[in-house]
Amino acid sequence: MSSKNTNFSRWAPSHKNSWPYRIFNQYNAELNRIVMAYTSANKFTYSKLKSDGATWDDKAVNFLYTNNNNEITIRNWSDTFNQFDNWVRLNELLAVSAYFETYLSAIISLSFESDPGLLIGSKHSIDGIKLFKDGHKFKKEDFKDRIMNCTKGDWNSRISYISSIFGTIPTSLISYKSELEKMRNLRNKVGHAFGRDIELSRDYSLTKIHGMETLKISTFLKYQKMIKKVTGDLDNMLMNNHIGNFQPLYYYHNNYSSFRSLNNDGERMIALKKSIGRDTEETYSKDFCRWIVNYYNNL
Repeated sequence: MSSKNTNFSRWAPSHKNSWPYRIFNQYNAELNRIVMAYTSANKFTYSKLKSDGATWDDKAVNFLYTNNNNEITIRNWSDTFNQFDNWVRLNELLAVSAYFETYLSAIISLSFESDPGLLIGSKHSIDGIKLFKDGHKFKKEDFKDRIMNCTKGDWNSRISYISSIFGTIPTSLISYKSELEKMRNLRNKVGHAFGRDIELSRDYSLTKIHGMETLKISTFLKYQKMIKKVTGDLDNMLMNNHIGNFQPLYYYHNNYSSFRSLNNDGERMIALKKSIGRDTEETYSKDFCRWIVNYYNNL
C-alpha cells in the first residue's frame, strides 16, 4: 500500500480532543437538558398559580398536590419548593463533580496506557500500542494508586501530583485551585451529609439537624464553567504530550480480528475508515487510515 502519510505522527493528534472529553461533554449536555426541563416545570407552576388567582395565604391543596395535607398554604409550599430548588442545585454540583472525576480517571489511564514510559519518568520511550500488539494487557492495579492521587484528596495535593507525573500543568488548574477546593468541600457535604457540615452531622449529641448549605444559581454556573475550562485545558495538554493518535490506533488494534481477514492493506484502510467513522461519528481521511494501518504493521 502507498506510504502517502508522512504528515501524520504517533504523538501529534489528528483530532483535537480525546474520546473521554467527548463523553464529558455528553454528560454535561445531558445535565443541562435535565436542568432545563426542571426549570421549565418550575416556571410553569408559578405562572399557573398566578393565572389561577392563588394568593400566599390560600390553601395549597386547592391548587396543588399536597398528599392530603390540608393545612399548608401556598407560602408554606413555596418555601419548601425553594428548599427543594437549592437541594436540586447542590445535586447538580454533585453530578458535575462526578462526571469530572470520571473524566479525570479515564484521561489519566488513557495517558498512561498510551505513554507508559511516564511510569518511569521517560516520556515517549515506550509506545503503548506496541505493548498491546505484543499481547500485554494493562490491569487496573497498574495505575490505581496514581489515578487516585489525581482524583482524591485536596486540590493542592492533586495538582502537585499531576505536575510531578506529567512534568507540566495547565495554568487554569493553578488559577482555579482555591475555587476547585471550595467546590470539592461542598461536593463532599452533599455526598456525605445531605448538604450539611460533615463533622457536625456526625455528632451523636445532636437533637436537631443543621441547615443545608446554600448554592446560588450564579455560583453553580461559575463552577460548571470552571470545570469545563479545566477539563478542556487538561485534555489539550495530555492529547498533545502523551496521547497523540493512540485512540484510533487502539481502535484498529481492538478490532483487528475483523480487519485481518481482508485481502490487503488497501481493503483494511477502507474498512477502518467506514468502521471508525460509524462508531465514533468523527471523520477520518483515507490518508490517515492508511497511516494507521501502516504504522500498526510496522510496530
